[in-house]
Amino acid sequence: MVMNCGSYQIRREKAKGAPLEHVIPEDSATIGFFHLGVPRASAHPNLAKLYINTIMSEEGQRLIYEMELTDHPSLPGSQSAGELAHLKGRGSGILKIDAKFVSEHPELGKLSDELTKILRKAKGN
Repeated sequence: MVMNCGSYQIRREKAKGAPLEHVIPEDSATIGFFHLGVPRASAHPNLAKLYINTIMSEEGQRLIYEMELTDHPSLPGSQSAGELAHLKGRGSGILKIDAKFVSEHPELGKLSDELTKILRKAKGN
């Protein structure tokens, strides 16, 4: 058993010929998001906004999927939405890990540090 950060990693390795499969436990399904934003001091905020709009468009999501084998499941044309629908159909409660969730759970930073220490100790580092 190995934990990973998303089924897109498995799709990527399978595309290279790796003999892999994965299972998402019904009682611990999560979905995480990559975040896009424009810094207040951005030299070209309008260009950044155009980029975000492009990435969030149906064509942008298609291109992201071609490169990364993941996209946003709630956007039109999503290729990963089927996997999420399958999990929901099995009755999985899916924990949404987004900026709001992270901001409401500041203890996650400490837990992450503790897990890193445990894993490094187990590896002998």
